[in-house]
Amino acid sequence: MCKTNPSIQNAFCEAVLRRNFVVNTGIVLLFLTSLFLFPAAISAQTGTTGQIAGSVTDQSGGVIPGASITITQVETGAKRTVVSTDDGNYRALNLAIGVYSVVITKAGYKETSVSNVVVNVDNITRQDVSLQTG
Repeated sequence: MCKTNPSIQNAFCEAVLRRNFVVNTGIVLLFLTSLFLFPAAISAQTGTTGQIAGSVTDQSGGVIPGASITITQVETGAKRTVVSTDDGNYRALNLAIGVYSVVITKAGYKETSVSNVVVNVDNITRQDVSLQTG
């Protein structure tokens, strides 16, 4: 426009060209930024698993290593078994969200079960258990 119409002053043409450059550069930068930010925001919301963790103790509060913890998803019947560590702790990772039952067994102790343990996305559901001797 500036080259084809000599009646328009050079200063005006330069201002228009500068404005167009700034606007176009801003649009390109906004687009490039969105390419990096939006996938991170989307992936942060796509978790589908959670965890159940806790400790197994006796009635006096002493830790119980080697206890068998069977975790069953109520809706599907899918089972996972983990064993408590030397410090009595256990952790079941990557559990599908839903409602679970937890059954703890150890020789010399009564079997203990906990119902309606809810696992939510990207959360650790804490379920500590105290076993009775017997």
